[in-house]
Amino acid sequence: MSLRWDKDTYQFQNFLLQSTAAGLGNVQEIRAEGIISLDGKKNFNLQISNLKLHNWGQTFKYPIPFDGRLSMDLQLQGEAMQPEISSTFTILDGHYNQFPFQRITGKIDYQNERLRSDIAFRRTDLDSLTFSASLPVQLSFSQPADTFFYLQKPLEIRMHTDHIPLTLLEPFVLIIRK
Repeated sequence: MSLRWDKDTYQFQNFLLQSTAAGLGNVQEIRAEGIISLDGKKNFNLQISNLKLHNWGQTFKYPIPFDGRLSMDLQLQGEAMQPEISSTFTILDGHYNQFPFQRITGKIDYQNERLRSDIAFRRTDLDSLTFSASLPVQLSFSQPADTFFYLQKPLEIRMHTDHIPLTLLEPFVLIIRK
């Protein structure tokens, strides 16, 4: 296992962080392999398995309590000027603020200055909230962006809900207002 870095490059080889503190049936893992370059080609894979989210919100000073177990696969490839990102994730047995949920699953991809997402939130087997978006953004690694979000390009956002209480959205509205 190794991690090497210099000014513009991070290289991971057989990188593994693992915790068995909650018992062998609840192993948490973060695995990384490949290269992230801020000025050249990149080929990087990240896998997260069963990561408990409880303390992460406090660590990053997120104002609303949340919990769950995160699993994620992420691939980062391409040139620094035009990276390509592909990821899938699942959060199981969680809660956000006062609302418990069974799972959140999603896919987030970035290519050709387009961020695309498909996310499904299931509170129970009977209710759901699905969200899909295609946003014009700039995620270059090699130069600071004059703008992150392209206001002149079209965007698409779709949402569908089935039996979800609107009070679930209240914490999001409070964050946006701030």
